[in-house]
Amino acid sequence: MSAGEREGGMTYYHWCAVPVREGSILEPGNWGRIVSTYDPNEADNRFRLVREAAYEFGRQALTPDAPSRLHCIFSCPTLDEAKDFHRERWGGRRGLELLYEVEPIDSGCPVHVTSWTRYDLLSEPDLQSLQSSIRSYWLDEPNTQREVLLGGPVRILRSIDLG
Repeated sequence: MSAGEREGGMTYYHWCAVPVREGSILEPGNWGRIVSTYDPNEADNRFRLVREAAYEFGRQALTPDAPSRLHCIFSCPTLDEAKDFHRERWGGRRGLELLYEVEPIDSGCPVHVTSWTRYDLLSEPDLQSLQSSIRSYWLDEPNTQREVLLGGPVRILRSIDLG
């Protein structure tokens, strides 16, 4: 069995700000819920909303069967990549986020593998750079720094103690 596989199917690693019990079910769409609360009258939020809409339009045009960023569970395929994601995105600081090993409830749920580096949270790119990033996010196969979008609910298998 390869890394991330178990007898029941593939497992993934998901960062979550809420303590949840083994066996609990997480529903997709938390990111979409958060984005929907952004006030478009705030300058930073306007860019975030436009960027997320652009990625969603890109998904619909390029890979309509892929799960939407707005209605998925974000995860990493390996424990090492989950730790790398934490280090890259949050500087490795211990904060609110907890790490869980999860498995999709439905082994046939839509899955999209990309690289978290193709979604730049901090910069406001020019139009050409944004279009290139969107195309790469949805179409290019990553080798490292993989982010997996799971288009269905997941079951918590265990909490990962990072000490």
